[in-house]
Amino acid sequence: MSKVILPEHDLTIFCDDVREEVNGKLSIIGTYGNGINFSNPLPTILPKFILFTRVLGGDGEFDLTFKFHDPDGEDLLKERSPMHIKARPGIMGNLIIGLSPFRVSKQGEYSFEILIDGKPFHTKKFTVRVKEKNA
Repeated sequence: MSKVILPEHDLTIFCDDVREEVNGKLSIIGTYGNGINFSNPLPTILPKFILFTRVLGGDGEFDLTFKFHDPDGEDLLKERSPMHIKARPGIMGNLIIGLSPFRVSKQGEYSFEILIDGKPFHTKKFTVRVKEKNA
């Protein structure tokens, strides 16, 4: 039996859209960095919100589970099934999770977590703020 090697996490981006072009080019549109500031009160709706992650290499078969917790700890992806992947050395994998629409109802820290075979693999935080209006 060959040794199983976990893939490496390359990047995670929060954005409005990701498009995989016919020529293999990847277009990432409207990146949010580590948070977003709203000028109007919550709740609000984003027509589309994408969680994009890239993994590199590895060797073996794995089940990836994704969790996206709001500031109160509710998992906004709880209805999603694990994704089965076959990792191979030198191969890159793009993982795109779309929330459309995405209802933003709470200020605070959101947490995107990836688990491999039920064990923590990578976590990225995202902060939602409402800018106070000047009096």
